Order: sequence, then structure tokens, then C-alpha cells
Amino acid sequence: MCITSLNRPITAGSPESPVRFMFTGSATVRDDLTSPVVEFSRILVATDFSEGARAALECALAMSRRLKSQIFLLHAIPPQFLEYAGPDRSEETIARAKDYAAAEMARLTGSVDWAGVPYEAILQEGPVWPVVRDCVAANRIELVAFGTWGRAAKQKMLLGSVAEEIFRMADFSTLTVTPHVMGRESGVALELKRILFVTNFKPHAERAARVAYCLDCQQGTALAALHVVEEDTRDKA
Repeated sequence: MCITSLNRPITAGSPESPVRFMFTGSATVRDDLTSPVVEFSRILVATDFSEGARAALECALAMSRRLKSQIFLLHAIPPQFLEYAGPDRSEETIARAKDYAAAEMARLTGSVDWAGVPYEAILQEGPVWPVVRDCVAANRIELVAFGTWGRAAKQKMLLGSVAEEIFRMADFSTLTVTPHVMGRESGVALELKRILFVTNFKPHAERAARVAYCLDCQQGTALAALHVVEEDTRDKA
């Protein structure tokens, strides 16, 4: 996992790690205890039922088991499919899309080992970003997790483009996951083992440092810190 905190949205095309966490200060950090803890009590996982989305769900589950969080599993039914349906077929098309989404959601929830983690499945119509934004507000979500590669993985579409949009627009903490984390032994619960904290020593990075330290204490991971000194090449030109 790579943790950073930004005082501005991340830009498209930024380097991607298998698991990347962007902290915006929405988590509750309690350092008045013997061991400091971070509380993400309500985690939203956005899914398009792809392997990339499944990886995000497994990663969120790993955190939820330790943090005792509730998971909200969200699928947005996009309006684009109506572009190919005539006015006389729109209601039928919408009904079929809802039935398909409900069946896929049931299949997904039935295939997950929840291990006592409370969850709620949500189906909403509309563009992904507005649906995610409204769901975050309505359910007091503290962390949103999603995959960076969707069904059209070779072209980095669907979840890939959605991830970039959420990065540009979000004012809440996000957790992005690539499908590579699913390359593990079948049937073995995913566990976070290593955290890389990236810092530029600015005030907003201090908040992320506290979260990284708390997660390290709670998850039992190996924590490393990284600061990159960029070489100024302007005088060498």
C-alpha cells in the first residue's frame, strides 16, 4: 500500500502502485490511547463486477476485519445504454439493466467470505461520479475503495477512467487497487503486509503520516517512508 496526502486533486497519469491510499483528513485518528488507532467505520466499495473491482473489495475487506468497519458495496447503472434504445424500448432496456445488475450483485455478494463484516449492497442509476458522491454524503462514508482497471482492462477504460475522475473531484479519502493484488493463493484472505508512506514534508503530509502510523499499528504491517529529491536540471540545459 502506498499512502500520500494531497492538498490538491491528483492528476491523471500519476504513477500507479498496486494499492494506493489518498488521505484527505476524513478519518478519525485517536492518539489518546496506548496505541493510536485510525477509524474508518464506513467504507464504500464501487464495483462494475470486474476483477479490478473485486481486488478493491478484497482489500477493503482486509481493512474492515481489523478496523471493524461496515462496507457499502455500490454499483452505478450508467445511462449510456439508453443511447442505443428507442423511446418505445427505454423502459424495457432499463428493466433489463436493473435485473442484470441485481443478479451480478447477488452473485458477487454470495461469492465473498464476509467473515462477519457487515455490508449493504446498493444499486443506483446514473453516472458513476455523481452516484458515488451522493452515496458518500448520504451514508457518511469515510473511505471509498475502487479498482483502477475495469472490464475493458486493455484500454484502461471504465474503472480506469472513473478512478481518474474521482481523483480529480473527490474531497474524501480514497483507496485504489490494481488487479495484481489478486495474484495470491486461492481461498487465502488478503492481508496488507507493507505500507509505503510518501511525503514532501508539507503540513498535509503530517496528517497522512499519522494515518500511516496508525494503520501500521493496527494492521501489523511493515512501514517505510519515502521522500524524493528531484534534481533541478534547468541550469544544466
